[in-house]
Amino acid sequence: MATVLLTGCQNLGLFEKNTSNTENSSRKTITASATNVEKTKTVNSKYSYEETLQRLEKAIVSKNMTVFAKVDHTKAAQKVELSTSHCADFW
Repeated sequence: MATVLLTGCQNLGLFEKNTSNTENSSRKTITASATNVEKTKTVNSKYSYEETLQRLEKAIVSKNMTVFAKVDHTKAAQKVELSTSHCADFW
């Protein structure tokens, strides 16, 4: 049995939310760790983020594989008052 982790992200940065309305509205970047995994392959999609995730999940299921979990990092980041571009993992 093989396990595959598929990730869809628009960037590798998390940002602290700026809740004040001051002149300094810049975001402080919290760099996410990006490892150089030898067998990692990055492919750009011509579809929107949402459509890419839908197509990816459909392709996984069509190959008789099981999606055990789908992690929405965007929602998780919001829960701890961080914001990020769309990012999700399929397990």
